[in-house]
Amino acid sequence: PPSSNPNTKLTRITKPWHSAKWDAAQKRCETYPWEAKIYVVRRDPADNKKIIWRFLPLHAAIIFSAPLALVLSLIRCYPESAAKSDDRAMIPLHLAFRAKEHNIEVIKALLQARSEER
Repeated sequence: PPSSNPNTKLTRITKPWHSAKWDAAQKRCETYPWEAKIYVVRRDPADNKKIIWRFLPLHAAIIFSAPLALVLSLIRCYPESAAKSDDRAMIPLHLAFRAKEHNIEVIKALLQARSEER
């Protein structure tokens, strides 16, 4: 898992996700909302300046199929994250549609966040 790699910098909001501790992640988000704005980054071990991947906690929530409550909490903490792209120019909505099992409520929440942003 990324958390065991020294070239990966996780925030405290994303650490519980690797063991599906969604309640802990949501509580962390609500207590420290600014962490929803911090990109999680993995760098190339051979070249620390080169980024292998990068995403916000909202991207991670979608990738890890986090519960709707956590997704909503992340959107409340950082509404603009619904429009922010990861290292592959994917916004959270792209990731939600690529998921094996589409969570229609997550997709609706992401669309709502995007419409309120405009």
